[in-house]
Amino acid sequence: MRKRRKLKKKVKRVVYFIIISFIVITFINFNKTKSIDSSNSSVDVNLESKDIYLIKGESYTINYDSNLKYNVENTNVINFNEGIITTLNGGSTKLSVTNGNKSVDLNIFVLDNLVLSTINNSKSYLSCHAYSEEDASLLDKILEFKINEKGYLTRAGVVEAARFLTLNFPYKLKYFYENGRLDRSNSFFDYVDGEGRYYHKGLYLTDNKFNSLVATLRGPAPWGCEMYNDTNKTNRPNGLDCSGFVTWALVNAGFDPGDVGAGVNDYNDITDIGKIVYFTDNNAFESVKVGDLVGRKGHIAILIGKDENKYYLAEALDKGEYDMHVYSYTKEELLASELQYFVYLDDYYKHDGNLANMW
Repeated sequence: MRKRRKLKKKVKRVVYFIIISFIVITFINFNKTKSIDSSNSSVDVNLESKDIYLIKGESYTINYDSNLKYNVENTNVINFNEGIITTLNGGSTKLSVTNGNKSVDLNIFVLDNLVLSTINNSKSYLSCHAYSEEDASLLDKILEFKINEKGYLTRAGVVEAARFLTLNFPYKLKYFYENGRLDRSNSFFDYVDGEGRYYHKGLYLTDNKFNSLVATLRGPAPWGCEMYNDTNKTNRPNGLDCSGFVTWALVNAGFDPGDVGAGVNDYNDITDIGKIVYFTDNNAFESVKVGDLVGRKGHIAILIGKDENKYYLAEALDKGEYDMHVYSYTKEELLASELQYFVYLDDYYKHDGNLANMW
């Protein structure tokens, strides 16, 4: 009898242990599978859907969990394979992610009116009203999405904005001598916003952007539309001048440097936002980072790429057929050029974000 009682107790203990172990393991596995990550942000099945804007031909990666179910609504737009979204054609689709009876939709928008990041200084010029309101709005959204992916209010966000307009945008903007600036304290210049320096977020492509302008002189006119220019006394398509382009990139990533030009006076110049280091200074080239500015008296550009041999500058320049372009320089070519210095911006940006030296 005693042996039977002892045996029953042992059996009960084993059964209890098995039950408790099963409960613990089930709880742990449930917690492991209840959410997924999409790029830099967590996407939980209880949250609202996430919008992802991509360019035809590029890929995008989300954190993949084999325990979850993934379903693509329209396989003509994207292909999905173990966390990698590959775009196929322009359009929109949903990527549904399911965990049990809960699911979340990732809304994928693929734009085919942009190009992959490639240097092409022979692009045609933007014409007047080339985009509908709907298409222009989508371009603004993908610009905002790309900046946020790299890091809003970071060095990488500014670089992404500059790359977007010079590499991804399929047209080239004409250089436009500004009719005025944004410094009310300087009576030498008219106070003008949007004529050679579009000081707002998004692309200046449609008339509906006029309501965000502060002051105009000869305009308003979107990029690509002709407007009288006081500097050369003629009509020419509106675009961006050098500091207007740099400022536009800064503003779209969340920075507000003011906008009074480059090398036009001794105060409140755009170069004042950082530390000027001349090319001839020791370690100037070794210490410069993508996102820093490159300039000379009266001109400013932004460094958007750097590899072992070359420095890639994005700029708006009224020099023959260049206008807005990306040009590569070796160290020796920069030293021999009209450009003179870097503007280091570590103290200005404070954070690098998801920075990459090349696109």
